[in-house]
Amino acid sequence: MHKMLVSVIDFLKAFSALADGDSKELCTRVSQVFNEMGRESVLFKLLQVPSTEVQEAVMGCLQYARLEELDDEEVQQLLHMLNPEIVESGERLLGAVLRNLTQFLEKDGEAADKFRRNHTRSVIDRTFKVLCTNCSRETFGNPDEEEQKITLSEQCVQVLITASFQPLLRRHLRGEVAKDFLKMLKDHETLDSWNCRDMNLELTWTGRHLDLLLSCLNTVRGQQGRAGWRLELRRTLQLREDPHDIKQFVVKYPQ
Repeated sequence: MHKMLVSVIDFLKAFSALADGDSKELCTRVSQVFNEMGRESVLFKLLQVPSTEVQEAVMGCLQYARLEELDDEEVQQLLHMLNPEIVESGERLLGAVLRNLTQFLEKDGEAADKFRRNHTRSVIDRTFKVLCTNCSRETFGNPDEEEQKITLSEQCVQVLITASFQPLLRRHLRGEVAKDFLKMLKDHETLDSWNCRDMNLELTWTGRHLDLLLSCLNTVRGQQGRAGWRLELRRTLQLREDPHDIKQFVVKYPQ
């Protein structure tokens, strides 16, 4: 049954993808019929099916959804899927949800503005929780699990970086939501192998918080931690490029 549902969803995805690009008029017309039949509502109902394969297929199809066709209840359902408790068993599903949320944050138009206005705080809060839980996983010595872990961390950071590029969203990246910033960097440093890719959390607007950066350096300076020295080098290079950066950082973007 689940395989059949996945096949049907993939069929919907194919027409949605073709209609979203430069396709023949027929594909656009078929996709419009699906819209009129409540495609998004059906897809969100399928998210309740207890099958990771079905849920991942739904996420793949929803990347072509139009925000104006999603109501607040459906968006909340999507956000609730960012559950930190499934980081060890549902990395692919979480990654699919994060990719969709990243695309929603990047979209243009009135519906996208409404999404950012109403849901950015929840998106960032849940993303940080997933990232913090994922960073604390002990996968050292297991290359497959370590790759899954760093991939999920990178997808979380991409959501945060996307929000960081938009000045109106930056306020959601400071304050209580960033309380585990140092812990995540330390977990990344102590629980991951040296061959593991850097997740570059410091590239987010949270990572530009001077107090956090200095705290990180004070914590790891004597231990030659890779995260601390990377932060120090990157920040030093930024200041060399713009000697007024600190003044601008404090005055223009107060906490």
